Amino acid sequence: MTNQGGVFVSQEQIYDEVLGLKEGFGEVKALLEQHIALETQRNEGVEVRLENHGTRLSDQGTQIVALDSRVTRLEKNADTQEKRDARKATWPQIIGVITGIIAAGVTVGGVLWALATIVSRIP
Repeated sequence: MTNQGGVFVSQEQIYDEVLGLKEGFGEVKALLEQHIALETQRNEGVEVRLENHGTRLSDQGTQIVALDSRVTRLEKNADTQEKRDARKATWPQIIGVITGIIAAGVTVGGVLWALATIVSRIP
Protein backbone atom coordinates (compact mmCIF):
# COMPACT_ATOMS: atom_id res chain seq x y z
CA MET A 1 0.00 0.00 0.00
CA THR A 2 1.35 3.35 -0.88
CA ASN A 3 0.94 6.53 1.05
CA GLN A 4 -0.88 8.98 -1.14
CA GLY A 5 -0.68 12.05 1.14
CA GLY A 6 -3.67 11.15 3.33
CA VAL A 7 -3.87 10.80 7.05
CA PHE A 8 -3.65 7.32 8.39
CA VAL A 9 -5.62 6.62 11.61
CA SER A 10 -5.09 3.31 13.26
CA GLN A 11 -7.79 1.30 14.94
CA GLU A 12 -5.93 1.78 18.18
CA GLN A 13 -6.21 5.58 17.86
CA ILE A 14 -9.92 5.28 17.06
CA TYR A 15 -10.42 3.02 20.07
CA ASP A 16 -8.58 5.50 22.35
CA GLU A 17 -10.75 8.36 21.05
CA VAL A 18 -13.93 6.36 21.64
CA LEU A 19 -12.82 5.58 25.20
CA GLY A 20 -12.03 9.28 25.77
CA LEU A 21 -15.47 10.24 24.49
CA LYS A 22 -17.04 7.62 26.73
CA GLU A 23 -15.25 9.03 29.78
CA GLY A 24 -16.18 12.60 28.79
CA PHE A 25 -19.84 11.62 28.37
CA GLY A 26 -19.70 9.92 31.78
CA GLU A 27 -18.50 13.18 33.37
CA VAL A 28 -21.15 15.18 31.52
CA LYS A 29 -23.79 12.68 32.64
CA ALA A 30 -22.68 12.97 36.29
CA LEU A 31 -22.72 16.77 36.10
CA LEU A 32 -26.13 16.70 34.44
CA GLU A 33 -27.52 14.41 37.15
CA GLN A 34 -26.20 16.82 39.82
CA HIS A 35 -27.75 19.75 37.97
CA ILE A 36 -31.10 17.96 37.67
CA ALA A 37 -31.05 17.13 41.39
CA LEU A 38 -30.31 20.77 42.28
CA GLU A 39 -33.04 22.04 39.93
CA THR A 40 -35.53 19.54 41.39
CA GLN A 41 -34.69 20.75 44.88
CA ARG A 42 -34.99 24.39 43.81
CA ASN A 43 -38.34 23.68 42.10
CA GLU A 44 -39.65 22.06 45.28
CA GLY A 45 -38.75 25.26 47.15
CA VAL A 46 -40.59 27.30 44.53
CA GLU A 47 -43.65 25.06 44.85
CA VAL A 48 -43.65 25.50 48.64
CA ARG A 49 -43.45 29.28 48.23
CA LEU A 50 -46.29 29.18 45.69
CA GLU A 51 -48.42 27.19 48.13
CA ASN A 52 -47.65 29.77 50.82
CA HIS A 53 -48.66 32.54 48.43
CA GLY A 54 -51.91 30.73 47.69
CA THR A 55 -52.65 30.39 51.39
CA ARG A 56 -51.86 34.04 52.00
CA LEU A 57 -54.04 35.10 49.06
CA SER A 58 -56.99 33.08 50.33
CA ASP A 59 -56.48 34.59 53.81
CA GLN A 60 -56.52 38.06 52.29
CA GLY A 61 -60.08 37.55 51.12
CA THR A 62 -61.12 36.83 54.70
CA GLN A 63 -59.10 39.79 55.95
CA ILE A 64 -60.71 42.10 53.40
CA VAL A 65 -64.19 41.03 54.51
CA ALA A 66 -63.22 41.59 58.16
CA LEU A 67 -61.76 45.02 57.37
CA ASP A 68 -64.87 45.95 55.38
CA SER A 69 -67.11 45.09 58.32
CA ARG A 70 -64.88 47.09 60.69
CA VAL A 71 -64.95 50.12 58.38
CA THR A 72 -68.73 49.86 58.08
CA ARG A 73 -69.08 49.64 61.86
CA LEU A 74 -66.77 52.63 62.36
CA GLU A 75 -68.70 54.65 59.77
CA LYS A 76 -71.96 53.85 61.58
CA ASN A 77 -70.37 54.90 64.89
CA ALA A 78 -69.15 58.13 63.30
CA ASP A 79 -72.66 58.84 61.95
CA THR A 80 -74.14 58.17 65.40
CA GLN A 81 -71.57 60.45 67.02
CA GLU A 82 -72.32 63.19 64.49
CA LYS A 83 -76.04 62.89 65.29
CA ARG A 84 -75.28 63.13 69.02
CA ASP A 85 -73.05 66.12 68.44
CA ALA A 86 -75.82 67.76 66.38
CA ARG A 87 -78.28 67.30 69.29
CA LYS A 88 -75.91 68.76 71.90
CA ALA A 89 -76.63 72.27 73.05
CA THR A 90 -74.01 74.95 72.45
CA TRP A 91 -72.61 77.16 75.25
CA PRO A 92 -74.69 80.18 74.27
CA GLN A 93 -77.83 78.02 74.37
CA ILE A 94 -76.95 76.68 77.82
CA ILE A 95 -76.22 80.18 79.17
CA GLY A 96 -79.52 81.41 77.71
CA VAL A 97 -81.47 78.62 79.43
CA ILE A 98 -79.76 79.26 82.78
CA THR A 99 -80.41 82.99 82.46
CA GLY A 100 -84.07 82.28 81.64
CA ILE A 101 -84.45 80.03 84.69
CA ILE A 102 -82.91 82.68 86.95
CA ALA A 103 -85.09 85.39 85.42
CA ALA A 104 -88.21 83.23 85.89
CA GLY A 105 -87.25 82.60 89.51
CA VAL A 106 -86.71 86.30 90.16
CA THR A 107 -90.04 87.12 88.48
CA VAL A 108 -91.92 84.51 90.52
CA GLY A 109 -90.19 85.79 93.67
CA GLY A 110 -91.14 89.37 92.79
CA VAL A 111 -94.76 88.40 92.17
CA LEU A 112 -94.92 86.51 95.48
CA TRP A 113 -93.34 89.47 97.30
CA ALA A 114 -95.83 91.83 95.68
CA LEU A 115 -98.75 89.54 96.67
CA ALA A 116 -97.42 89.28 100.21
CA THR A 117 -97.16 93.06 100.40
CA ILE A 118 -100.72 93.47 99.08
CA VAL A 119 -102.10 90.86 101.49
CA SER A 120 -100.32 92.50 104.46
CA ARG A 121 -101.89 95.88 103.62
CA ILE A 122 -105.44 94.56 103.44
CA PRO A 123 -107.17 95.11 106.88
